[in-house]
Amino acid sequence: MNSSLGFDRRLWPQDVAQSRAHARMLAARRIITGEDRDAILTGLDAVERELAEERFSFREDDEDIHMAIERRLTERASARARRGPR
Repeated sequence: MNSSLGFDRRLWPQDVAQSRAHARMLAARRIITGEDRDAILTGLDAVERELAEERFSFREDDEDIHMAIERRLTERASARARRGPR
């Protein structure tokens, strides 16, 4: 009902860029570790590729582009956590 994804989907490059900046700021302020920052940035790289290559799977419950990217980043992080450290 409150989805803006149809309108803001095209803003994904800006959303990915601000998410990167936010992760860097959180690490700089020692709110998250450098390791966490790097994992987030790596995940964002992968999500960005999916979006650029039009392989990103949007879901009906994605309210806006930021929530869609956050959901996918969380899915990727959860899958990596289940596999364990490399």
